[in-house]
Amino acid sequence: MYGKLFSQMYDGTLATKGPWQALVTFQQLIILADKNGIVDMTPEAISRRTTIPLEIIEDGIRRLQEPDPESRSPAEQGKRIAPLSESRTWGWQIVNYQHYRNLRSSEERRQYHQQYYHDKRKSQPVSTLSTDSTKAVSSMQYAVCSMQKIKNKAQAPFVLPDWIPLEHWQAWIESRAKQRKAPTDYAKRLAILKLDNYRAEGHAPAQVLMQSAFNGWAGLFPPKEVK
Repeated sequence: MYGKLFSQMYDGTLATKGPWQALVTFQQLIILADKNGIVDMTPEAISRRTTIPLEIIEDGIRRLQEPDPESRSPAEQGKRIAPLSESRTWGWQIVNYQHYRNLRSSEERRQYHQQYYHDKRKSQPVSTLSTDSTKAVSSMQYAVCSMQKIKNKAQAPFVLPDWIPLEHWQAWIESRAKQRKAPTDYAKRLAILKLDNYRAEGHAPAQVLMQSAFNGWAGLFPPKEVK
């Protein structure tokens, strides 16, 4: 199968607190998983496939199944993998695999848009407008387009897109409500539009929402890099 690994993996407790066997094993499981995040293989098969010693794989799997109260993902008490069945000792589901799939899709979409606009600019004649003027026109066009999108959607009932985690969305809404800044229906639609733009740039909507909720921000901003 096919999977991508992301640098965010090195910012979590799995990398900062270890053990390294768990991190290495988790990387292999992401690559070996099917489209639903299932690795239906024995530790021996994983060891043969990856050429990583069996004792490392077994130790890594054992640690990945343990709860992690400091994990950035609250699902399954922070466990990275869960057994497919209690009646056998092999086969696992990657708990937050959908999160990694969304990251991969966002990254691929961002790369596609970058290449598309790069090719488009090369094929167009040089504009007589200055750089600052071009930026101003682009910003104005973007704002008009965004407002029109929100106006069109305002006629329909508000529905949260399935790519936005409900629990993270509610955490942000509750954070704003505590500050007596509960978002209006219009503000919610504008927030979804922002999240979609950040998602196209490669940012995870859940991370954007939790950053604002944690800091008590009313707005939504690209996640800050951990230094």
